[in-house]
Amino acid sequence: MRKGVIQIVPVENDKDPRSWVILTGLKTLFQKQLPKMPREYIARLVYDSNSKGLAIIKKGYKVVGGICYRPFAHRGFAEIVFFATNSADQEKAGLGLSSSTASTD
Repeated sequence: MRKGVIQIVPVENDKDPRSWVILTGLKTLFQKQLPKMPREYIARLVYDSNSKGLAIIKKGYKVVGGICYRPFAHRGFAEIVFFATNSADQEKAGLGLSSSTASTD
């Protein structure tokens, strides 16, 4: 990753306007990359207060990749709900690999 070009930021539905912008970007990305998945289902899970996410963003909060997951801390695991990258950015920048590496650190 080139310094300053992209950021990987944690996000959750905490009512912060910045979080809403990023969550909306994640929702839009998942809906585009998973066209057979019901749009309402994606929106419900992305905005769910029990869900958390990691978003890959470029300047201006443009979401180009990310993961949505539901942690089950009391059981010691997390369920990956959605994981996607913008297909154009995936090929030219390797963002799919970057996001999977960041989620395991």
